Amino acid sequence: MLSRLETRMRIRLALLCVIGLGCSVATASAQSDEQLYSLDMIVDLALARNPLVSLAEGTIEQQKGQQTAAGAYPNPTVGGAGGHGMLRDTSRAGSGSSLDRESLAEYNVTVGQPVEWPALRTARQRVADLGLSTANVGMLETRLNLASQVKVSFYDLLLAQHDADLARQNLDTVEGVARIVRARVKSGEAPQFESIKAEVEVLKARQQLARADNLVRINRVAVDTLTGGALGPSYLAYGEFRRLPRDLQIEGLMTRRRPISFIKIIHVLSLRLVKRREEAELLRTRNELGRAVYQHFQDVRTTAELIEVFDKGLLKQAQEALRLAQFSFQQGASSLLEVLDAQRVQRQILLDYALARRDLSVSMARLEQAVGGTL
Repeated sequence: MLSRLETRMRIRLALLCVIGLGCSVATASAQSDEQLYSLDMIVDLALARNPLVSLAEGTIEQQKGQQTAAGAYPNPTVGGAGGHGMLRDTSRAGSGSSLDRESLAEYNVTVGQPVEWPALRTARQRVADLGLSTANVGMLETRLNLASQVKVSFYDLLLAQHDADLARQNLDTVEGVARIVRARVKSGEAPQFESIKAEVEVLKARQQLARADNLVRINRVAVDTLTGGALGPSYLAYGEFRRLPRDLQIEGLMTRRRPISFIKIIHVLSLRLVKRREEAELLRTRNELGRAVYQHFQDVRTTAELIEVFDKGLLKQAQEALRLAQFSFQQGASSLLEVLDAQRVQRQILLDYALARRDLSVSMARLEQAVGGTL
């Protein structure tokens, strides 16, 4: 009888092991199906697949067609007419029958070639050339703005992934604390109320993890939209937040402001009032770019100083405070509330640190957009 029971138990254990192994293999294969993408890979996909780039390319092709049309000469005109005619000679007025023999069919053809005024033709060609130049600069501006949007969305996704990782770590820690509390309640060392509070904290941690995972999915969709759906519904983004370059100076940045797609065709017409208005608009745009460069530069410097405060000791102090609180709680020298407070403080500091690094990366991306190049 015992041998049969042992055999059944062994069979059940073997089946459980096989099922567990199958689940682990399925999970590993599902994770391997998710392709990894870096920031550079996502930017390249966005520049190749985003509809805004195709629209800018279409504008360039349209301007090239107008440039070709401006260089062509006007089409010639050809006309023709025909009909029955009669030749009348007044010197032979007395011979009526001879006039009948002078009837004939008449045909005529007219060929004309319009000749443009040279100044008007030259002006039209200059307008077409400036239109093509504007379209080319517009393409550069579109690519620059799109790359900046992709970088900002990518850093938002990195922040969401980091928040989800912290939420998982927080859930593991809270569940560990809850196990200790349940053991103490079972042995009579702690009241039942401590176990209820621990279970509530576990539920809160699970809710935070669910919200963090949902935020990751939302940011993945946002990045995938910028690439025109090239990433697909399931992918993983990897990378690091940016650091402050050591040689970043405001004087050099002000001389690297991006080109302005502000070539106005109306300048060719030499209308003084309109030209003065457009020149004023151009000056205003340059001033706005200068203000944007200075603002993003100050954001980068301020955020870098905040990150330095975290790196110099705040992160280590928060981690050490949590370690001491957990050790004291395991030894029974501190309460559940104290260890939970230390855990909340440490998690909030890590979130603030990740948010500061994200802000620095976003400010760097917008600064690159303002200067029109990488830093």
